[in-house]
Amino acid sequence: MRKVLLAAAATLAHAAVEVLVNGGFDDIGTAVPEGWGGLTYYVGGPVTLPGWTVEAGSVDLTHTNSVWGPSADGLYSLDINGWSQGTIAQSFATILGRLYTVSFAYSRNPANAPFIATATVSAGGESEGVTALGDGSFGGLSSMDWERGGFTFVGTGETETLRLA
Repeated sequence: MRKVLLAAAATLAHAAVEVLVNGGFDDIGTAVPEGWGGLTYYVGGPVTLPGWTVEAGSVDLTHTNSVWGPSADGLYSLDINGWSQGTIAQSFATILGRLYTVSFAYSRNPANAPFIATATVSAGGESEGVTALGDGSFGGLSSMDWERGGFTFVGTGETETLRLA
């Protein structure tokens, strides 16, 4: 069971130009915050997360002012496992030979995550796995702390997919 919060996980840039739609997860679309204070997006659900496809399970967006805050950047952070283990993805065009940088922040959901929480960020044939231990190093409710990660890949001239799982 994975339970890692990701923020700005979709910041994918070439020469500091954002390539993704809604890479920071601040556009919630037509979703309405639920009673627990966040938003949940499901495979085939009634609302979509702009720019993203939920490929498996469900994902949550949590507001920076909620008990799952503060977010690393912007108003929302993504909990890759909403009510079930989730995967989201976004496809984008690349230019042959150009270097692309994927950068993200990650933390641990302080509510009911396993002691060892993991996630994987992948794109362009590269990936980075992250681990967030429940030892207090990622803060707690209303005081989340974040680590940063990232990697680069070379564009193929084809469509690539950024996937968070």
